[in-house]
Amino acid sequence: MLHLTVTIRLLNDERPRKIENEEEQILFNYFNARCGITSLEFKLMYQQGRWCRLRKGHSVPDCRRRLYLIVEGKATCHSKFNGSWTKAFVKRSGQFFDIRLMNYFSIPIGFENSAFTARADTDLLLFYWDAESLQKMAKQPALLDFWEFIVLRALAAEAVKHHLKQSETLFDSLLVPEPEGWLQGAKSRDFTEYIPNQKSLLQRSLLWAFRAFQVFPPEGVRHKPGVFRPNPKSNLVDITLYTDSTSPESSDNAVDPSKGFEDSVQGMVELASPT
Repeated sequence: MLHLTVTIRLLNDERPRKIENEEEQILFNYFNARCGITSLEFKLMYQQGRWCRLRKGHSVPDCRRRLYLIVEGKATCHSKFNGSWTKAFVKRSGQFFDIRLMNYFSIPIGFENSAFTARADTDLLLFYWDAESLQKMAKQPALLDFWEFIVLRALAAEAVKHHLKQSETLFDSLLVPEPEGWLQGAKSRDFTEYIPNQKSLLQRSLLWAFRAFQVFPPEGVRHKPGVFRPNPKSNLVDITLYTDSTSPESSDNAVDPSKGFEDSVQGMVELASPT
């Protein structure tokens, strides 16, 4: 009975999940291309987030508590380190901000800014996860490995662009430079082009059957990196969630922070939760 229950569970895990609409499909394309996620894990990840549309010229709200993924458009950002604001830098389709929040996962990446702001240079289509959702996903074995892969891919892409300087654009999941339109805010190729599994139908079917009926797991399958050596930076993220909400434009003049937020809300359309 135990083996039958385990087999049914494994069979159910391999069952494709339906992608409900076009916006969900483009997000699935991205994560499938960047980290090989399956429809099961994608559904778990998607349920934790929300869509957000923002009009050109408006501030992105609540950057301190939300990890944003830009689906389409571009935004000008500033970070504050050691009491000083950085020069403006641009985030485009396929990039995350504020990546300080990625410290919730087991890889300590740093980027411990004390403040972060972003403003839409174009109309923006965003998907985001709040701090509580990130903490929840960091504790889910089914999602942690995929998120860690996403974190490493994001950091590697930035390193290639800023240090190797091989291209003005970032590289997509196939290590091909993004099209020139990406610089003006067009979607990353990974959102728009689904990359199918390269294995044949027969190979995929045999692999599916082998995984589904394999009663005895491989040696060490329950061991996960980082379990006994947790990320020392994760607690620092919680401490700084509500700190310093000023912007680089207002840092020299005391401006009511709520005004900027109200302006943002007027230009924002937050779509219904995927759940």
